[in-house]
Amino acid sequence: MQPQQLGVGVTGGAEAAVHAVCRLVSNMPDDNVIVRLDFSNAFNCIRRDLILEAIAARSPEIYSLVHSAYSCEPILAFGDREIFSREGAQQGDPLGLLQFCEAIHPLLCDLQSTVKIGFMDDVTLSGSLHSVKQDVITIRDAKQAFSSTWRSAR
Repeated sequence: MQPQQLGVGVTGGAEAAVHAVCRLVSNMPDDNVIVRLDFSNAFNCIRRDLILEAIAARSPEIYSLVHSAYSCEPILAFGDREIFSREGAQQGDPLGLLQFCEAIHPLLCDLQSTVKIGFMDDVTLSGSLHSVKQDVITIRDAKQAFSSTWRSAR
């Protein structure tokens, strides 16, 4: 998923993201801007059908495993209460990060900013004010397609 997504499958991805942003800030043209977005509760809220579609398209070798975990609505128990788990990756799922990143990867690829760096649910954009503004609007509008409960990026 690199160069857009450095949060999964990239050795030293966190360091690469930090160094890239530092280099970007020190060499940024005067007419460019930088925006950092952080999606609130993103892993818990992403639609499971998007996870399944993304895994089928980009990681088909693990699709059967992911499908067996996310094609139904597992029951979560808390004391005497039970609720259906309908959205997001399951807490503690070692593939949860990959599933989320695969699901939002097409969105990152479609953004028009000169620089777009994803680190899991954090996105850094840089470029002209117009292109970054359009990308922020694109992300804001896309959140509805990703989840019925996903709150806006902050």
